Amino acid sequence: MNCRRALVPILVVVASSAAAQTLSPGKLGRGHEDLEGLSHCTDCHEFGKRVDGGLCLQCHAPLKRLVETGKGFHGKQAKEKADCFSCHKDHRGVGTSLTDWGGRENAFDHRRTGYVLDGKHQEASCEKCHDSRLVKDRELRDLFGKDKDGTYLGLEQRCGACHFDEHRGQLKGECSKCHDTRGFKPAAGFKHNDVYKLVDAHANAECTACHARAADPVQRPPFPPPVDPRAYVRYAVPLLQERGCRACHFDEHRGQFKGDCARCHDQKAFKPVPGFRHDERFVLVGAHARAACTGCHARVPAPRAPAGPKPVDAANFARYRPTPKGCVDCHKDPHENRFGAECLKCHNQESWLVIRSGDSTRAFHDRSRFPLKGAHRHADCAACHPPAPKSGLQLKGFPFERCGDCHVDAHLGQLTPAADGLVRCERCHDEQGFLPPRYPVEEHRTYPLQGAHVATACNDCHVQDRAGLEDRVRARPGRPRGTETIDFTRLVFPGRDTKRCDSCHADVHRGQFAQDPARACASCHAVTSFQDLHFNHDVDTRYPLQGRHAQAQCGACHPRTGDGGTQVWRGVPTVCAACHEDPHRGQFTGTDCARCHTTERFQRTLFRHDDPAFTSFVPQGAHARVACASCHPVRRTPEGFRSAWYRGVPRDCVGCHQDPHAAPGALSPTTATCTRCHNDAGWERVSFNHEATHLPLRQRHADVDCRACHAQLAPLALEPSCGACHADVHGGRLGNACERCHDQASFRSGDAVAAHAQTRFPLLGRHGMAPCESCHQARADRTLGGLSVRCEDCHDADVQRTAGGPRDHAGLNPLDCRGCHTPSTWRRARFFVHDRCFPLSSGEHARYTCEQCHSALRGLAVDQCASFTADCIRCHGCEDRKHRGIPGYTCGNRRCYECHPSGEEE
Repeated sequence: MNCRRALVPILVVVASSAAAQTLSPGKLGRGHEDLEGLSHCTDCHEFGKRVDGGLCLQCHAPLKRLVETGKGFHGKQAKEKADCFSCHKDHRGVGTSLTDWGGRENAFDHRRTGYVLDGKHQEASCEKCHDSRLVKDRELRDLFGKDKDGTYLGLEQRCGACHFDEHRGQLKGECSKCHDTRGFKPAAGFKHNDVYKLVDAHANAECTACHARAADPVQRPPFPPPVDPRAYVRYAVPLLQERGCRACHFDEHRGQFKGDCARCHDQKAFKPVPGFRHDERFVLVGAHARAACTGCHARVPAPRAPAGPKPVDAANFARYRPTPKGCVDCHKDPHENRFGAECLKCHNQESWLVIRSGDSTRAFHDRSRFPLKGAHRHADCAACHPPAPKSGLQLKGFPFERCGDCHVDAHLGQLTPAADGLVRCERCHDEQGFLPPRYPVEEHRTYPLQGAHVATACNDCHVQDRAGLEDRVRARPGRPRGTETIDFTRLVFPGRDTKRCDSCHADVHRGQFAQDPARACASCHAVTSFQDLHFNHDVDTRYPLQGRHAQAQCGACHPRTGDGGTQVWRGVPTVCAACHEDPHRGQFTGTDCARCHTTERFQRTLFRHDDPAFTSFVPQGAHARVACASCHPVRRTPEGFRSAWYRGVPRDCVGCHQDPHAAPGALSPTTATCTRCHNDAGWERVSFNHEATHLPLRQRHADVDCRACHAQLAPLALEPSCGACHADVHGGRLGNACERCHDQASFRSGDAVAAHAQTRFPLLGRHGMAPCESCHQARADRTLGGLSVRCEDCHDADVQRTAGGPRDHAGLNPLDCRGCHTPSTWRRARFFVHDRCFPLSSGEHARYTCEQCHSALRGLAVDQCASFTADCIRCHGCEDRKHRGIPGYTCGNRRCYECHPSGEEE
């Protein structure tokens, strides 16, 4: 006997009235084809009893093991006392599946198996997971694996049973610790901080920067397929605890430093090094503190880097060890060790040019008649002591009492000498340096400095005058070498009237106020600043500034001349057109701008449309709400300028509005024609009386928007028939009299029942309340013809739902629905043919259902009376005392019917 994946359904044996006639309920389904025939009935059925699941499990041994252990879906169903045939139906025809999915296979409630589908599992097809190659139980795989339907048994609930381990065994434990069924990526449950806390630059790094893809050395099987059979992402870092940073990062110092990298570096970046303190080994002061690191720690060739993390620079690295100890380790000794290795005896770290040994020389000079102070202390010895033929430097025999003994008169005699004929340089200069001079403001008596003049730089007034002072340069033969710097700055200005501003300042107004002596510079400007004015436009001119004019910049009205230099103050016109361009392009020529505009704001005008002083057109209704530009559009003038159109604007409807109702090329109607339907309140508020047309609007038509029928507003006239607007979905088969079935209340509200009475299938009872689409299901074909009028052609699904149950209609022969059912109700069926065998239309038995008297209805022939399933004793029992003395009495159902064929006591 061949066994298949589904449980074997029940085979019913029914006896006929004439003889012990056995009828098969139907052909066996796919998988049980080898059991076809009466000789195999007892292989699955125990005669006279319901289907016993134990017989199923004798063939399906692997399922028996699951049922007995309570594992899997079948073990769970067995605990709930479910029968095999509740899911597995047979005798439904050759090629049909033995599994009854209750409609659709993908509609099966997977929760019944104990494994809830969610996330991506819920979207996957059944075959994606239920693949016989994933079944680990060899016995189940051998039994069902070759079935073309596959198998739904033998799957494990752990992830690795169906999915390839993309981590190649790197990670231990349940997959659900990191992943969920919503998708492999991202790993919602993974928290990197639980393994290694990511901060700073590590938190912003890409995963692949630390977890690179590695080649898979193992040849992986093709099923289940990996995403990439040749490579995988390396997540396990076995040396992380042992080597720390060096497990991922190359040692850029090439072993120069031992210990933890965190002593100097942090996770923000490799540079700078916040933990490193140079003061711990060598304190950087002076020029050393300003020197670049590479000045002492040069980059040198690096040895070949070992396998592992890649270095930033494989060819070179910075040399930090061994650490320099003395100056000569970094600096070349220009003295060639003539003064020893202790450089700090003479030099310091601020600059090698600062020599400590000179301090003793200058200390000696302080005991002479000319102590060195200020800049003299830092001067080169040869600057004052010129070279001598034999002794090297001339140390004696030259004067030094006056500055002029060494320094020339840099001012070339401009300063008045004292009574002794000497110029006192110390009045302005000291030994700290020639610059800056010490010349207080109080000393500037020739021209007292006030206001901005106090902050003015000296050389702004005292300019260089080489040409005027060149003749004063005189050579002094025999005088000691000294500073030969000559300053050609002009300090005195003979013949200049310093009381007049123009003696120093150029007239920026180019003589505009030269004819007005009252307009001296001081009348408008202050000495504090040239921009600090005492000028009042409202008082000092004939044009007071009001509104926006008071906020305008001076240059907006007072432009500069064509040469770009002088700003015009005198003779500026005061009319609007002189400064403002006419935006109306001559539409209001001769009209004063102030009639509509003010100086407060150009756009905010005094114009009012309802004021007859401005215009005779008063906007009303919707016209009062439209923007000005809607009626006064911007046009281009013949000169090419753009300007809003105000003069000559039309005032009738057709002047502004295009007639949407006119055919192309037709004449526009007059304003009187427009006002028949429209008014100023709004174009959409139409007062058109449709009752005066050929089609008065009723019911649903009254609520339809005008454009639904009049899509093209020109022309408006339409044919007043249904076909003019509505497409004939019936293809002309039902004629043009739509009103026979439909009315204006609703397309679906027509009297279809009355219309159906003219066909060969009048609508009676419940049929009159059914939607048309329930029978005429082809919505694209509304011809409504070609349908069968047999009950079973529409209600076949109802007949099939009774299969296998106590009211199985499949065996009724012939199948005449109208013998039991009426169009009024389907559930209160009456078996009128039954009255020929046993009256049910009246009497005591009329209120009982079939199942209350018959033990089974399957295989019942409606044209025969002997069914052998009527169970009279179940209700009436064996009333032996009443039947005493009746010949041939026995307590049996068949004997009851033979004596009481009408159900009455006789």
